[in-house]
Order: sequence, then structure tokens, then C-alpha cells
Amino acid sequence: MPSKIQAIAFFAALTLGSRVLAAEVSGAKFDALSEKISQLSSMGQCSFPTFSPDGSQLAFVSNLSGTEQIWTVPVTGGWPNQVTAAEALVGAVWCPTSDKIAFMAGTGSRQLYTVNADGTGLKQIAAGDNQISNWSSNGKKLFYSSNPGGKRLAPCVADIETGLSKPLLADEDLYFVNDVTADGKTALATLWNGNSDCQMYLIDLATRNKTLLTDDTQKALYSGGGINRSVPAFSSDATEVYCVTNYQRTNYAFAKINTKPRDSEKSKVEFIAAQPGNCVGFCLNRQHSVAATVWRADSGDSISLIDLRSGKTNDLAPLPAASCAELEFSPDGNTFALSLIDSNVPQDIWLYHIKERTYQKLTHSEHPGINLQSLVKAEIVNYKGSDGKDISAWLYKPKIQNARKPFVIACSGGTSHVEPEFQALLTLGIGVIAPKIRESGVDSKQNDLISGAALRTESDDIRSCATYLTSNGLANPQHIGIMGFSHGARVTLVGLTECPDLFAAGVVHAGVVDYATYIKDSNPTRKTIFDLKIENEKDKAKAMENLSPIFHLNRVKAPVMVQQGANDAQIPASQSDELVQALRKQGTTVEYIQFPDEGHWLHKYANRVKSATEMVRFLDSYLNK
Repeated sequence: MPSKIQAIAFFAALTLGSRVLAAEVSGAKFDALSEKISQLSSMGQCSFPTFSPDGSQLAFVSNLSGTEQIWTVPVTGGWPNQVTAAEALVGAVWCPTSDKIAFMAGTGSRQLYTVNADGTGLKQIAAGDNQISNWSSNGKKLFYSSNPGGKRLAPCVADIETGLSKPLLADEDLYFVNDVTADGKTALATLWNGNSDCQMYLIDLATRNKTLLTDDTQKALYSGGGINRSVPAFSSDATEVYCVTNYQRTNYAFAKINTKPRDSEKSKVEFIAAQPGNCVGFCLNRQHSVAATVWRADSGDSISLIDLRSGKTNDLAPLPAASCAELEFSPDGNTFALSLIDSNVPQDIWLYHIKERTYQKLTHSEHPGINLQSLVKAEIVNYKGSDGKDISAWLYKPKIQNARKPFVIACSGGTSHVEPEFQALLTLGIGVIAPKIRESGVDSKQNDLISGAALRTESDDIRSCATYLTSNGLANPQHIGIMGFSHGARVTLVGLTECPDLFAAGVVHAGVVDYATYIKDSNPTRKTIFDLKIENEKDKAKAMENLSPIFHLNRVKAPVMVQQGANDAQIPASQSDELVQALRKQGTTVEYIQFPDEGHWLHKYANRVKSATEMVRFLDSYLNK
């Protein structure tokens, strides 16, 4: 007899799969392809684990019903229960003292809600665009960042009993609230000066006065790392702040900062742990005595437990999957929950029992119609860039032989997880390589942006990737494509304009094409983060031109597919409109697919299937000629 999860997954695949627009792809070959992508897109995934106050339940976000919703399950295992029925839901944070769960939902902007764990009592906390921070230790207040009236995101607090919300600061600078002391008197907030520079402040919640905590003479990032819900946090006595930072370093490490420096000196950064890779996140137990730190290297992720009193480090047993996306300690500190991802298995929630040093798989995401053994597992490869530095990439080799040796360079890089379009390309004999993009774009140094050195580095890295493929006999130089999403989409455009002879086709999904109009059309938050902090107007204009593929589109030789969500709050749809108009005007072959009911990410099942199917059809039509 099928389990409840299997029944839900089968029903979702049956009802939603019928909506797939198979008629839009011609021939039996692509009818089969569309069915394959439908199955891959209906594969279950579980993320954002968060414990109930007594630790007996775990809430998580999953697409078991066909769209992302909040579910709960006993930590001992069992059937999950659906909590929400929201649209485009993101994140879940369980209150530490009650059955309320906070989450964000909405296409385009993310509205903030709370709901009881049994699904009752749904309440909107804030409209507009929001980012959850955390609950107060007594569970009476919820801290978050919001942009009321379309302004910049600002730190706010909601009183759950009265329903009243208010900003923590009177000014309109771009602050994100990270943590609040146990006594509720002081908040820790981050002021973003740009995409690769920020400062941390202490905010007196009674007076609203703020005190600079970090060195504002040195450009650096102070954050929780790259994994979800990992943010800077106070120590148990609030005399220190823990964070991930690259202060005076080339990579990221776990550090602490004294909140009460002597003699009015700026707080000093003291590194607690550093490894050859990057620290990409951490989580403190409820007692703030132990930190679980996540480290990312070419071989995959690893986790170390650090006793914050003694400094002793304890490395965990190897992870059962390549990468960790989230983690949270149980209330008693004896267990923590992880969301683990890999290139050939569904994303699931695991528990790690610290004393026993054992992993327990808590959720079992279904994969109807998909034999996991048939999926290609990515392998890490390394090659040299033009500057002699190592570049690593995820390499997906097709299991079937293809005489043309077609390959696609996927510029989004990052962690390795199941990508329906990757696996579908592989079934057609088209390989995929996803290089880990080095610091580029607005993250580059100002002088490099102005001189064009940053642009040359990006194009050189793309050439180096293509050279690796051809020199190792993996790809035919006449059958290489390039694709990317968001930042990776702009890098894709760099490849198509700066290396036009390398590519037979390209796919751009939600990419910046014209930096000036991007800043003009963006919301106040993104304007603050991404506007270049260059005082000389002539230099700033040059840097913005170097960041804008629009000025070099006349070099494009390959046909291009453009995809875009119409309600995208991160990359306005006007960017794709401008790109398509310019390409069509010069006679370049271009296909444009806009999703009227989506934002930056595609949340609806039918849209995800259509996006991947059309992308694969387009690439195959040019790479498999």
C-alpha cells in the first residue's frame, strides 16, 4: 500500500502533470522530453527545517502538494501534516514559546504572515516586501525587515499580542535586523553599503540610538554566510557577536566581535575557526554555547561543532549528501536538523544526533516516475584560469555517447542539486558544466570595473571553461552552448558578447543587460545595494558601461532564448524587454518567454515545466545539429 507521501506526490504529478504544455514541443522526441521534465519537476524537496518549542515536531517547507507549503512531522518520523495553502511560500520560523510559525509568501514581493501549527489563525503581519529575522526569546515579538510604502527595507518589530508593528529606526538607511539580546533591550543590525560591503550596528531599542560595531574603514562583509537563516548572532551574555566575515581575508571564516571595546576603540575581529574553504553558514544552540559551522570546499560541504567557551572543535561524520542548505539546533541542543542537497537525489531533511554521531533521514521526498539511479551525479573538476588560479566546476557527463559532443556551460554555479533542465539535457547526450563563478560584476574592485579588467576576467574565465572542455575531449568546439539565471544570466551575456565565436546558442533567464536602466527601474532596496559607490561621474559611467552587455550586443552571433517573470522584483522585466528588443532590431534570432504570474523564481509547477522544456528544446535544436 502506498504511503501518504507517495499518494500526495502521485496525485500532484497526475493533476499538475496534465497541465504541461506538451503540444508546444513538436515530435515524439520532445513529447517524451516534456514528460521527463514533468517528472523531474514534480520531484519532492524539503527545506527550511525549524523545531517546535518542545522539540517533538519539526516544521519544514515542501512541494509535496505540488507547490511549496509548510508541513509538520514528528522528529521520530511519521506522516507529515500540511499547515498552509499559500502562494509562492518561502521560509518558516517556529516561535520558541508557542505553536505559531512565521513565513513569507507572495509572487514578486514577499508578505509576512504567522499561522498556528495546526493551520488555523492565519494572520498577515506586514505587506510589501519582507525578510524574517527571528522571534524574541519570549515569543511575544517578531523581528523582520520591511519596505513599507515601497521604501528601502528597514528593521521592524511586530507585537504578536496587539498586532502592532513599528520600525526600529527613524532613518531610511538600508538596515537588516539579525538578532536581539535575551533581555530584549538591544538589536544587532547590518547596514548594507553595497553588494560586497556592510557594517554592523547595535541598536538600543528604547532610545533607537545606534552604535557602530565594525571597522568602517575596511570593505568587508559581516553575515551569517550563504545558507538560509544563517545570520550574525549575540553570545549568551551579549558581550560578543558571532558572524561569518572576510574582514582582511580572501575567504570567509567564523569570527567573533567584542560588543564592548575598551578605550572607545573599534571592536576587533577575532577569528575562531578558519579552513582552506569558505565558511558558508553557522547556527548557535539555544544556550549559545555551541556553534555548528558549515564549510564549503571542492570536495563538498563539511560541518564542525565549536564549543564557544573552550574553543574546542569537533568535526562531524561526513555528510550523506554534497551540500547543506539549512540547519537548526533542537531546543535541548542534543540534535540539529539539516536540509541536504545533491545532484542526483531529492532535497530532504536529516537529523544529526550529536552524542551518537549519527544521521537520521526524517523526510523522504518522492520522485514519481524517476529512477534515481538513472540520474547523473555531478563530479568536481578543477582547471586553471588565464591568471593561473584554480577554478572549480560541477561536471555532468552524459551516460549516452553523442558523436557531436555537445556541452552547455551553466553560469549559475553554486551548490550541486537536481536541476530538471540539466538531467533532461543529459538524456539527449548534452553534457553540462557549472563553473563556480569567481567574484565578478558589482562585487569586483572599483578600479577593475572602471578599467574593464573585471569584464576581461569574466570573459577569460568563460574561455578557460570552454578550453577545459575541448582540450579534454569532452566537447566539440562547434557544439557548445551557454546558459544562466539571475547573476549567471548577465555572465551568460558576457560570454555571448565577449566570446561570440565560442557558442552555438545561449539562454538568459532574468539577467541584467543595461546597468543604468536596471538601477533606474529597481526598487529602493536594490538601488542602495547595487548602485556603484563611485564619486567621479565619468568613472562611474564607464564602470556601468562595462557592466552592461547592451553596449556589445552587436557582437552576438548565436541564437538566444530569453526567459523572465513579469513580476520580478529583483531583476525588472524591463531588462529582458530591452534585451529582446535590441537583439531583434539587429536581426539576431531570439525567442522570448515571459511568465505573467511569476516573479524572480518560478514557483508554479506548470511554469517550471514549460521553462525547462523550452530551454532544453532550444539548446538541443542548435547543439545537436
